[in-house]
Amino acid sequence: MQQPFFEFASLDTEIRRKLESMKVPSGELFAALVRTARADGLDDDGGRRIAELFVALCEKFDAAAEKPTLNHAIRVAATWWNISGRRSYETLAFGLCHNIRENGGNSLKNIEAAFLSSNSREMIGLLTIDREREQDLSYLSSYYDAVEQASGDLLVFKGLDKLDNFLSYAIYDLDPYYFMVLDDFVTPRLMRKHAKLAVYLQNVADRVRTNDAKTTYRSLEATAP
Repeated sequence: MQQPFFEFASLDTEIRRKLESMKVPSGELFAALVRTARADGLDDDGGRRIAELFVALCEKFDAAAEKPTLNHAIRVAATWWNISGRRSYETLAFGLCHNIRENGGNSLKNIEAAFLSSNSREMIGLLTIDREREQDLSYLSSYYDAVEQASGDLLVFKGLDKLDNFLSYAIYDLDPYYFMVLDDFVTPRLMRKHAKLAVYLQNVADRVRTNDAKTTYRSLEATAP
């Protein structure tokens, strides 16, 4: 497996990398994450705890390691590890669990309590959007304001989360609403926190919404082994 994680390469390289990573077994992608983290200084205890967390997530989501179910969370954790500069177990754990409430509701509270700090749990609460209200523009504005104002560069993390999703959108037909959210609520705020990421994310969004991108990357998917 080639480098599976985001690193500000060309748009084409990163879109292809994302699409390829979506087919890799989660266990294999997680192993690559751990190798990267250990090389960067993750200690033995952190390595043990993050492995235990991964196993717990696989069990709760009924996602065996040979399936790609947890790959989005793994890639986001890897990019957050790199960009945040915080070389700790909690950095990886937060990345792996950032969407735990949206995907599992309250049924995964035991995982949060066992593996996450109180600060990480609080930040996950801020990230968890109310899907029944997400098309209310007033609610969206207050949601993104709260994320922007949170400590620990939470808006940068949200940008990385959006980026990993948008890199895959070259092969999907999406409601224009999702692009509106990015154009109007995410990148303008992100420019104030991390201009390089904001510009790159906006360029990805502008690319993947084109017909040329749909044709190019769907063709690649159709011919992939």
